[in-house]
Amino acid sequence: MGDKGNKRGGELAELKVAAKATEVGAQVSFPHGDSATYDLVIEFGNRVSRVQVKSATYQDGNSYKVAVARGGKKSDYSQADFDVLAVIVPYAIYLIPAAQLRHRKQVRVWRPGEVKVDGRSVCEWEGFREAWHLMRPSGTPRQK
Repeated sequence: MGDKGNKRGGELAELKVAAKATEVGAQVSFPHGDSATYDLVIEFGNRVSRVQVKSATYQDGNSYKVAVARGGKKSDYSQADFDVLAVIVPYAIYLIPAAQLRHRKQVRVWRPGEVKVDGRSVCEWEGFREAWHLMRPSGTPRQK
């Protein structure tokens, strides 16, 4: 059957991403059923992105580790499965283009400024934190 707590948590994460996308001016749609390889569709004007949502609520040391794999199978997603990975943690949403994942099985993020090496953040995904502009057509004004 699967873990209902994890399913509920995933559904809540999808709703949080949808709410934030709506706040910043997007139109959001959900695919019918569970057979799509993405969780929601986000549209900014004529630009449509298929979004896979993954979340973490528990810290692993001083970071959040999010599995980036298909359900319990732990098989890789491909770039054909979705356009953007939305990684939601308690303090932010990271919007990572699928092409950036390169067959990773996990993404690890830190709160901004928490972990530094030689004075710079070690979180390789920091540039994608709240990067809603990546889904907008070029030239589209940003909304807050």
